[in-house]
Amino acid sequence: MSSRNVARNTVGRMLGYALAGGLAGIAATYAMDRVTRALMDRQRPAITAKEEAARGGKSAMEIAAEETSLALGRGPLTRPERKRWGQRLHWTTGALAGATYGAISAVRPGDWRQGLLYGAAVFALLDEAVPVALGMPGPGAFPWQTHARGLAGHLTYGLATHAALRALPTPVRPPTPSLRPWSRSFDLRGALRA
Repeated sequence: MSSRNVARNTVGRMLGYALAGGLAGIAATYAMDRVTRALMDRQRPAITAKEEAARGGKSAMEIAAEETSLALGRGPLTRPERKRWGQRLHWTTGALAGATYGAISAVRPGDWRQGLLYGAAVFALLDEAVPVALGMPGPGAFPWQTHARGLAGHLTYGLATHAALRALPTPVRPPTPSLRPWSRSFDLRGALRA
């Protein structure tokens, strides 16, 4: 096989796994939200009050949505817009992080530990580093329980992304010319089995 074909197969495999990873990331975002909500419901009200004060009553994604709106010259968002766009950004981020994990898995498959490590990396990047880079309150503004809950949620995200990606049908190889619909030798049953 020529190096061009190897590269094409690798890119095709990565794209297929990225698509499956995006779907896995959506499912994992749901799982992460369930875990973090359950932990938040069990924490002391004083901790929640400290978190709310540090964020100004907005979630991190709501703040990011508002910052994006301001950067685009649209102006500040209303409360309902901020909530709606914050949720959209949250789910989109989950899908994109899952797609990234899927693409990584296409070239470097791993076991559940890879998912766990990826979840920890997503936590460090999205919960700790990016907010500071965007001018949001830094890690020191929040109690340790906030960080522990965020880490637990993102570890759940990583494990759930890995599990969902393994459960989804992912391409072992990109389609061959005989499986393309415009080919004279196209066989639908064979294409579905491949």
